[in-house]
Amino acid sequence: MTTILTQRESLSPKQIVPRLADEGEYLTSESTFYRILKEAQQLHRRGREARAVKRAKPAAHKATGPGEVLSWDITYLRSPIRGAFFYLYLFMDLYSRRIVAWEILAQESSEFAAALLQNISLK
Repeated sequence: MTTILTQRESLSPKQIVPRLADEGEYLTSESTFYRILKEAQQLHRRGREARAVKRAKPAAHKATGPGEVLSWDITYLRSPIRGAFFYLYLFMDLYSRRIVAWEILAQESSEFAAALLQNISLK
């Protein structure tokens, strides 16, 4: 049993517990395994994964009236052809939550989005 654990010290309890069970050994449940590791301060990333990078929250935008801040999104819409999609470009006013402009296109392109945004600003 100890050889199993030393061979797999780079594995998480989520991987160790089933492998031990496959070999006919049951030590404890996965959640208890995690709790014991946490109490021993040994709960840390294992393997070749890079550490998660902490990123700052994006700046919040506040609209105090209509037409000040727009939000946009591209939504994938299924087509009759398997694996092919249509793309719904949608621009919405953040304050009133009204749809300002939308368009359905066969391709996803930043040029289409920029052109649609330019059409909105010309109105």
